[in-house]
Amino acid sequence: MRIIQDFEISYMLSFKQRRKALKLTLREVESITGLSNAYLSQLENNKIDKPSFKTVITLHNLYKSQEN
Repeated sequence: MRIIQDFEISYMLSFKQRRKALKLTLREVESITGLSNAYLSQLENNKIDKPSFKTVITLHNLYKSQEN
């Protein structure tokens, strides 16, 4: 169970790192995804235990598309 929790924490932190590497603000991500900046902040700082699959995929797709 601890391994899964560690993975989840590192995955959420990687969202923060990816967003910052792409020079996107939380407000910009909010505007693009419709997810509130407060929710995004909580997610990035591991305050949300289990984000929905849809949320994770939405952020993954956004950051992946911005890399190109």
